[in-house]
Amino acid sequence: MPAFCISPAAAAPLGGSPAFAPVAAEHPDEAALLSLLGKPRPPV
Repeated sequence: MPAFCISPAAAAPLGGSPAFAPVAAEHPDEAALLSLLGKPRPPV
């Protein structure tokens, strides 16, 4: 199961878990995480 994380540091603890496949956003911010999830950024 993929585990979408906001940064590589947030994904690191999941790296050894057989239940999760961590995927980290390119940048540690909301826009990058939403992009990783395939969702557009919400309007402001």
